[in-house]
Amino acid sequence: MNSNKITIKTGEVAELRWAVIEDAHDIAVMELESAKYENREEPIVISEEDFTRYWQWRLHSNECPTVVVRGEKMLMGFLSFEKNIKDGFIMALYINPVYMRMGVGTILVGTAENLVRSQHGKGLYVDVEIRNLNGLSFYKKLGFVEDGMASYHLIKMYKEVNDA
Repeated sequence: MNSNKITIKTGEVAELRWAVIEDAHDIAVMELESAKYENREEPIVISEEDFTRYWQWRLHSNECPTVVVRGEKMLMGFLSFEKNIKDGFIMALYINPVYMRMGVGTILVGTAENLVRSQHGKGLYVDVEIRNLNGLSFYKKLGFVEDGMASYHLIKMYKEVNDA
């Protein structure tokens, strides 16, 4: 995937690209700050400094291929795969609250679909907190269906990705 210029609903132009190590701090902060919107059963308990180091490792090791949408002034959102893109498991999708409902999440999930499809994967998978009603609604709007429970507090969701 090359870097692409996109326009979100506010009319702002942003860059859609692969994350680099220099994005680690912004990614860590966004995940820590946005987690409160998920109504998590198990909160994230880690310092910003340690989480930034963890994200640096994730990005350096390619364990979590990550796509970002970055505006002129800040990170708008990111999506991370768990290991192999072809497997289609979305490990993390976080949107800066300022940019929620502005199309950033839809752009990131659409990009994920295209990446999985390009590697002949079968679908996208994501686990969503059972109490994250906004997240569940978002994924359903994009065509995901519930596919059982991943654990007592996580709903498994799936979307088939057809070859073009």
